[in-house]
Amino acid sequence: KYADFGDFRFFTLKLEHAHYVGGFGRICSLKPEDVLIDVSAAAELIAAEPEIIAALNHNLAEDVARLGARLSGKEGPWRVSDLDPGGMDLALGLERIRWDFEGEVRDLASAKEALRTALATLR
Repeated sequence: KYADFGDFRFFTLKLEHAHYVGGFGRICSLKPEDVLIDVSAAAELIAAEPEIIAALNHNLAEDVARLGARLSGKEGPWRVSDLDPGGMDLALGLERIRWDFEGEVRDLASAKEALRTALATLR
């Protein structure tokens, strides 16, 4: 939509370090591997991400909502909004939370298993 604007550009950034500010006394420097997720072996997951998200939100909607409520303390129709090998992001309106997987997810079966593991961990 905005790519035709004269001042629109794409940039590639190489992360050298990040600076985390989490509040008073909670400041630290992070290495790239602390912030970035290696997706080099996740081609299947990346290609199937929309279908995996749709399946989780449709077939396991109650489980997704329960996970969102347990992580955030807010009840509601939480939905998976994003998924990568390291975790998934859940959304409820403008609220966003992240669940980091214990292992890596590569396909729908491992995404479902990760969700079940997350729920079991929070019980």
